[in-house]
Amino acid sequence: MKRIAIILAILICAASARAQITWPGQSGDPVGYAAYGAIGTTPCSTGLIVSGTAGNPTVLTDCVFTTGVTLNVNYFWCFSCDFQNNAVTVTGDHDLCVGCRIQSNALQGFEVYINGGTNFVCLFCSSVPLTSYYTSPPGDAWPAAGAGLNTATQVDDVNAVAVNKGYEYSFLVTSGSGPVTLDSSDMWGEGAGVIWETTTAQMILSNSWIRDHAQATGVTGGDYHTDGAGYTNGGAGPSHILMAGNTIASIGNTGTFTFQSATSGYSNLTWYENFVSGEGYTINAWCAPGSVQCTNSSILGNVYSTAIEPYFDPLYPFTFGTNTAWACNTMSFFPGTAWTDNNGWTPASSINGQFWLPGGTHDYGTTDYGGNTVCPQAAPASLDFKTQTPTTTSSGKVVTLTNAGTTTMTISSIALATGTNFTISANTCGSTLAASASCNITVTFTPAGKYVYQDMLDISDNSPAPSSPQTIPLVGVGLATAGPTVPVVSAGPWYADLDELLFGVRLR
Repeated sequence: MKRIAIILAILICAASARAQITWPGQSGDPVGYAAYGAIGTTPCSTGLIVSGTAGNPTVLTDCVFTTGVTLNVNYFWCFSCDFQNNAVTVTGDHDLCVGCRIQSNALQGFEVYINGGTNFVCLFCSSVPLTSYYTSPPGDAWPAAGAGLNTATQVDDVNAVAVNKGYEYSFLVTSGSGPVTLDSSDMWGEGAGVIWETTTAQMILSNSWIRDHAQATGVTGGDYHTDGAGYTNGGAGPSHILMAGNTIASIGNTGTFTFQSATSGYSNLTWYENFVSGEGYTINAWCAPGSVQCTNSSILGNVYSTAIEPYFDPLYPFTFGTNTAWACNTMSFFPGTAWTDNNGWTPASSINGQFWLPGGTHDYGTTDYGGNTVCPQAAPASLDFKTQTPTTTSSGKVVTLTNAGTTTMTISSIALATGTNFTISANTCGSTLAASASCNITVTFTPAGKYVYQDMLDISDNSPAPSSPQTIPLVGVGLATAGPTVPVVSAGPWYADLDELLFGVRLR
């Protein structure tokens, strides 16, 4: 049965050159609060939101908040909490949400507003419209609103959350906030999934599913841009953003990745192994405007799917800045595709598995950009160990490294950024990997106490610079059980400076 499920997943995606067996939201890769556990039902007072300390964080579980919540506290952890009325604002330090649901119809507003909050982590969370409006998205099907296949027009309650029943932002991260990690989360019913403002601390969006936008037109207070993730506000743009292993797919008017309007350009953006489809331009105005470009950035191993028709085209034309790579990105022809976009392109099944090229709006070919023949693919693109009893070791999680290129890949190192609480317990990879061959790297997690831990698995090879190393984010929580709906104790901080861990310097 497992083999059949894997075959079906491959047929559904119809992408011959990718490492992922399943993508977030597909069978076998569940995300959001339901993938973690049952949501809370016990009423909870905002009076229980109090600061803990590095050695004694406050932990609440199975808790229902019926009013908007401000986390202006430090070391506050919430498991399986249901935030039932509008926004969560995060201004504190070292706060954590696991298996939580945030529901609202905050028109012109946000579900989670990280306003100066630092070291915030959200695992297996869902941001959704009010459940009195929707309990599941319209046309609920992977990758988004199956009823929307072969149309670029949003229709209320068919392929879009109805006008004035959604909200504007799932996560809005303001200047000065971060680091922020969002993993294995689910976002739908929004105008924009994740917007980072002028931030320099490390931002991670991994193994998450953004889909089924709100209706963009006719919203009280003004129409929406519908975006998956990015920045659209002008001024200095954000940097140090890692987006790995996500599904971002919806009918909309802007882009799955929308990095535009920044007068300073962008730097240190990494887009690795994402599945993208739909929107206006699927990747919109990347590194715009004009001569302001992205530098020190990598776009590696992403899959463009024809599952959802883009209003204009798959790609808004752009040019690269210094030390930026586009490599190993592929096209996937989705079964049932029968559309022509507004720029006159009709995809054919012959594009399936071909390389997606950046030279024009929908360029593709049998040869990779720049003649590249080295295509490392690591799956999954992130590892979430959930909770683990302190001082015990988790079962191993396996990252499979595949050489999807046509020449032998040279592997110079496979290592953890720190290796303090995560361990490479097994490694079948040598110094080279032949074309079409695979090897496995097994990682375990041993928390020392009740902390939140993060690390990076780095795979260094001869792929086009600066796409090496491929960085696999790791996250785990030291906690024996989720605990009661009262404060319980834990001990010690996580990595106080994730940006220092990743880059060797403090960025803020």
